[in-house]
Amino acid sequence: MAGHSPPYQRAEGDLAGQLPFLELSAQGILRSRIFGSRGQSTPPPVEVVDAASMLASQIFGSHTKAPLSPILSSYFNALGADVALNNTATFFDGPKVTQGVGGVWFVTGHVTITDTVNNTNFYLRLWDGTTVIASAKDYIAGNAGNDTTVISLSGIAISPVGDLRISVRDLGATTGKILFNSTGDSKDSCITALRIG
Repeated sequence: MAGHSPPYQRAEGDLAGQLPFLELSAQGILRSRIFGSRGQSTPPPVEVVDAASMLASQIFGSHTKAPLSPILSSYFNALGADVALNNTATFFDGPKVTQGVGGVWFVTGHVTITDTVNNTNFYLRLWDGTTVIASAKDYIAGNAGNDTTVISLSGIAISPVGDLRISVRDLGATTGKILFNSTGDSKDSCITALRIG
């Protein structure tokens, strides 16, 4: 029809036969923006990334191909009762998992701690009983009332020699506690270990 441009045009001259049809319709322009100027009708292949690889890219950087295998096993545990911190020289175990020795593990967890009587400092460790993976310190003004705080710790454990755990020491008093159920959900102090190698 006069005045109507065809939706396709063939390349002429020296380029004839070397380029595919150039699709000039709106749909063709959209395809070229998504799939490239060659007008491919199928999308490029998509790489499937598992959870361990996504985690590795966060740890090692997105520019690096994740050097980890898919998650091989996982363990979870929540504290089932409050733990009294009644010796200022001792680290008391909170939540822990018995994952066995060896392997590479991503470990993460949190504890809810309180001291309702005294102002005090707390030291915390994520460890296997020998090697400290991560640590923290916090202060609670116990005289102000039933103050609580939640501390989270995470890290990579390589060939742990014992149960992975979060332990707490109350430096200034014998009235501190690790709480298991201040929320009513019984998940106030938990730990998760994922074997990734």
